[in-house]
Amino acid sequence: NIFKQNLSVNYAFYMREGLVMDIIEGEHKNFILNILSGPSFLGMSSFFMNSYTFSCRVLENASVCMFPINVFQEVLYSNKKFLKIILKSLNERFNEMNRRLMICNNMALKEKLAYYLLWFSDKIYKSKNFKLSLSREELALLLGASRENVVRTISEFKENGLIETSGKRTKILNKAKLYKLANFKFK
Repeated sequence: NIFKQNLSVNYAFYMREGLVMDIIEGEHKNFILNILSGPSFLGMSSFFMNSYTFSCRVLENASVCMFPINVFQEVLYSNKKFLKIILKSLNERFNEMNRRLMICNNMALKEKLAYYLLWFSDKIYKSKNFKLSLSREELALLLGASRENVVRTISEFKENGLIETSGKRTKILNKAKLYKLANFKFK
């Protein structure tokens, strides 16, 4: 964990490189909010709160800097250019998460899996061949489905020649069919 939900905000975090997930820890079930690659500020929505509203966990090796929150806020308030960068970044991240949630809320599991495989390929790893650092359980949380249904759908995608997997490695074999299945094109 880089930071934990409900703990006091004592630091601002900046990830130079790596991959992390933001996760809301519920009483009975968790919810993956976002997956971020570096460079990126982490926990931005909590910078002005008393406690972190979600947890942040490392998925792949990450290089993270931490700054005392009071020092970070002083710099932020005294440097309008920096404040504008932070606010713009926060707004973009919020809009992207809302867009993904809105799109996927009305999708069937096959469509969601296709969408997220494309999102990982195009936005996170920028490659057709990548190591998906999420466990099947975490992928199920991200998709809002059971682990069993996700595993079954991955097997179906493999049988239909859309993807190839070996352990955590995933290779997109037919991007055009995944785009069609997801019924969505990335900007």
